[in-house]
Amino acid sequence: MAFCIKCGEDIKNYKFCPNCGTKNVLNNKINKTIEQKSIAKKQVMKVKNVSLNDKLLSSLSYIGPCSLFIYFKKGKTKFLKFHNIEGIKLFFVQMLYLTISIFLSLIKVKKIIFQQGSVMWTKMVTPWYIFLIIYVFGILIITLSIIGIVNALNKEKQELPLINKIKILKKINYLL
Repeated sequence: MAFCIKCGEDIKNYKFCPNCGTKNVLNNKINKTIEQKSIAKKQVMKVKNVSLNDKLLSSLSYIGPCSLFIYFKKGKTKFLKFHNIEGIKLFFVQMLYLTISIFLSLIKVKKIIFQQGSVMWTKMVTPWYIFLIIYVFGILIITLSIIGIVNALNKEKQELPLINKIKILKKINYLL
C-alpha cells in the first residue's frame, strides 16, 4: 500500500493523489522498497534436491555434540553445511547454558526445617527462583533445537532465531 505524503490518503498505484493531487513518485518507491524488504526477511529458502541422508544428518546437527562430529564429515552439501554451522552455534549456546547453570546452582541459602514448633535442622539449598531461571532457559534451548530439526526435515535453510543476534556467534560463519 502507498500513501500520500501530504494528506495520508491511500493512493494505491496512482502517481498523483486522488484526494489532493500531490505527485507521489518518491512515496511509491519508498513504500515498494519497504514491502520488498519485509517480504525478503520473511522468505525462507527451500532447497529442492536434498537426499534423505542429508536431511537426517542436518537434523542431527541440532542435537548437542553431534554437530561437531558431522562437521568433520567429508563431501558435505551446502544444505548440510548450513545446518551444521547452525547446530555448532546452538551447541556453543548449550555449553554456555550448562556452565552458567552449574555456577547458579552453587548459590545456596539456609533452609530451616521446623517440627512441632522447634528447629529440627538446617540445610543449604538453591533458591526456587534460580531453578526457575535455569529451567526457562533450558526450555528455550530445547525449543531452538526443535525449530532447527523441523527446518532441516522440511528442507528449509532458515537461521535460528535469537542465536544469530549474539555477535560472537555471527563470527562462527567466517571461522567455519
